[in-house]
Parts: sequence; C-alpha cells; structure tokens
Amino acid sequence: MAANLNAYFKERVIESISTLSSQVFPQLVKIILEHENGETFELRGQTVTGEPVGYTVDANSKHFEKVFEVGKEAGYLR
Repeated sequence: MAANLNAYFKERVIESISTLSSQVFPQLVKIILEHENGETFELRGQTVTGEPVGYTVDANSKHFEKVFEVGKEAGYLR
C-alpha cells in the first residue's frame, strides 16, 4: 500500500476512535493491547460505570511488565 494511502487510513481510524463512547473505548483498547502483545491486560483508572478517569485508560499486563496509558484526545494514540 502506498505510504500516503496508509497514512490516510490510519488517520481515519484515529478519528473514528475519538467518536467512541467512554464505555466502549476502554474495551477496544484492551482488545488491541491483548492482540498486539499476546498477553492479558487489566484496565485501571476507571469509574464504577466503566468510564476512564480523565478520559484516559491505564492498562497493565499481569505482572506489570507492560503498562500503557491511552486517551481519546486527538494525537494521543500516536
């Protein structure tokens, strides 16, 4: 795929992610992290309703070898 077409599709995905609800976004993050890393991740920093605190999601692998923080804000996923 041409580099500019690849960049276009990445930008579209990032824009689409920013429209997800606060309850769907953390679950999508968990699925992506587990798929890309081959490990189980636990989500942290959520309210009792499952929404991320401060619009960011903290995730860690079982023994904290890998820790991620992601948010829906434009540019944060880059």
